[in-house]
Amino acid sequence: MSLSVALGNALSGLRSIETGLDTVSRNVSSAGVEGYARRTVSAVQNGPSGVRDGEVNRVLDTVLQRQMRRESAGAAYTATMARFLSRLDTSFGVPGGETALDTQVNRFTARMQALAAEPANSVARNEVLMAARLTAGTLNQLSADVQSLRAEAEAGLAGAVDQVNTALSTIDRIESQLSSVSGGNARADLMDERDRQVDALAQLMDIRVTPRGDGGIAIFTAGGTALFAGEASQLQFTPSATMTPNALYDSDPSKSGVGQLRIIDPQGAPIDLAAGPMQSGEIAALLTLRDETLVDAQSRLDAMAAGLARALSDKTVAGTAASSGAQAGFDLDLSGLSAGDRITLAVRGGGGIEKAFTFVRVDDPAALPLAGVSAGQADTLVGIDFSGGLAGAATQIQAALGSGYSVSSPAANTLRVLDDGAAGTTDVIAAEVARTITGVQTGEEALPLFVDAGNGVASRPFTGAFAGSAQQIGFAARIAVNPAVLSDPALLIKKDGAGAAGDPARPNALYDRLTNAGMNFVTIGGSVDGVFSGRMSDLVRTSLDRQAGAVAEAEGLNEGQQVVLSSLRERFSETSGVSVDEELARLVELQNAYSANARIISAVSEMLDALMRI
Repeated sequence: MSLSVALGNALSGLRSIETGLDTVSRNVSSAGVEGYARRTVSAVQNGPSGVRDGEVNRVLDTVLQRQMRRESAGAAYTATMARFLSRLDTSFGVPGGETALDTQVNRFTARMQALAAEPANSVARNEVLMAARLTAGTLNQLSADVQSLRAEAEAGLAGAVDQVNTALSTIDRIESQLSSVSGGNARADLMDERDRQVDALAQLMDIRVTPRGDGGIAIFTAGGTALFAGEASQLQFTPSATMTPNALYDSDPSKSGVGQLRIIDPQGAPIDLAAGPMQSGEIAALLTLRDETLVDAQSRLDAMAAGLARALSDKTVAGTAASSGAQAGFDLDLSGLSAGDRITLAVRGGGGIEKAFTFVRVDDPAALPLAGVSAGQADTLVGIDFSGGLAGAATQIQAALGSGYSVSSPAANTLRVLDDGAAGTTDVIAAEVARTITGVQTGEEALPLFVDAGNGVASRPFTGAFAGSAQQIGFAARIAVNPAVLSDPALLIKKDGAGAAGDPARPNALYDRLTNAGMNFVTIGGSVDGVFSGRMSDLVRTSLDRQAGAVAEAEGLNEGQQVVLSSLRERFSETSGVSVDEELARLVELQNAYSANARIISAVSEMLDALMRI
């Protein structure tokens, strides 16, 4: 071997060792840094002797990385849900606690019972009104808390969108730089940074990453929308200035009361992401909270507020038996029926299947179909247009019940519902009308103690009317004690101008409605289906139990998801993480190799000096 070959081999060895030392130093200094993948360098033989630098390889399990990103999105989703629901649960309070809703309702009920026992006691009247105001105030505050959380979710979406756009912009820049960096630690540094940005993106959205050739990647949402495919898309979001119970999502931006989340592709085409199949990630959780979970919480509060108002102000009259030949059913007196008042029918059809219908009086045809009614309620909670008179309303009820029933108006303000008679395939089991008593001295025991006092409108009775939007939506934020009763507490007792101040009839009736009367409570505006039947106290207890159950479920899911993610991170660290001991051992090997190559260079130098002296 000539001296020049020996010198070249030693120099190539030193260059390879230099790359190795740089890689080891980076590994040691980055030990424990999240997103850093351990690197190795393999020297490649160059000709019959000598070496050249090999590629700097990132030790990376791509399958494990993909699993970790998927579970990271799930963990971000469950953590966000658990955090918001825990705060909502804190607002609702511990059942039985001093400020909890059930405590306020129970206190109000107890004060009404005390008034029934001593109707002439002015102190008892004032205590009823104080308890009523506290109950209404609790509902107002809970509604405000729900809307505050929705506003926070809206702000969180704005922040998350900024993070997504920043990550996509950084990925776009890195991809451009990769094309000009062929290898070495510089390229590995860029790929580590790109992976960190993708990991951050995975916590915000459920994404799918695919290779694009020459080390590039493409990123898509779970629904297949491209976030990055050579060019970065942009997310667009303009948060709502205010958040109210009526501010609900609609795919039509002109109708939506909340911010629209859209993705704008490089060609400028918009895609509504809020309507897409986003299942995981922080953004999906914030959308679910803003548009579903917290809306459902508001709808339950509104149902409780509406139930409380109607329990005291409604007069329920059962239908009277009626027949025509072999047909049997009921006559219903609809006099005094206000917009929003209800007709309830229980029927039995073919196969013995029983079904309950609630027909709501609507005076504005533009309000049909009923706004805020979920798909599961649409066939049993039916709006009936009364603007054309009772005969037209009867025709609509007939259409809703279907064949096998006969609905007519045999007299003014009378609705008759009959079965199919001799055929015997249908039966009308029960029928009743619930109408709102709107005056305070009408001679009726019912009393509109709670009224609607919001939206800049003077206090008005709560009838649950549908006009533009449902009166019930957001009612928990607006419920208040009737100002007429506050100014004259004796109205809790006196049913009319000549009523006795010590008559227990009205407070007894109101107390009975609160404790014993079964009612139908309808949720409107959320995704909760069905009509809850029971007492007012049952509704409050069921709602609080449901809230507590939702929190427990969210926290349980989050705990399990965090365990899964932690386990994957440990496995990923074992594969791609840095072991300082191993790197130090490698450093010793490189130092020895460096010394050997240095001695060769020194020996060659001495030989060349000797030759030059000859």
